[in-house]
Amino acid sequence: MAVGHKSDVEYPVAIQEASRLSGLSEHTLRYYEKIGLLHPISRDASSGHRLYGAEDVTTLQSLSYLTACGFSISEMRRYLQYIRSVDNYAVEALKMFVEHEKAFAQKLKALQLQHEYIQTKVLYWQARADKDETKLDEAITKNRKVAEQLLNNNLYRRQK
Repeated sequence: MAVGHKSDVEYPVAIQEASRLSGLSEHTLRYYEKIGLLHPISRDASSGHRLYGAEDVTTLQSLSYLTACGFSISEMRRYLQYIRSVDNYAVEALKMFVEHEKAFAQKLKALQLQHEYIQTKVLYWQARADKDETKLDEAITKNRKVAEQLLNNNLYRRQK
């Protein structure tokens, strides 16, 4: 789903357009309002439909990006507290993002090892298909090394 830019849109917008602009489902928009991540959204006087302003959509886009990066609801709530506060929460916000960066780096390492393991399996099965004993032995050796790395780093468990 493509995320639009504020300048391309005439505000306020209906929930369908806010969903399109943020990349979040309409259900998620209603949920975020219900749990207080979003302030109560203004309503059209005659229809009662939600009307999202530019600031609402900007907040939704930020929440969409944070969700895509694995932030929890409570972390998103803290983030919104940091950016809405007159107090200086730069140190706290920095700490939160540094923690996420470290977790992401660990997941990336796991994905790289998993990819390498799969590559060794491709080499193995290609060597078997080609009946190439030399390449087969090389693939087995590489596979064992990568498998050992996965086990030693506890990276063989499914990442959340």
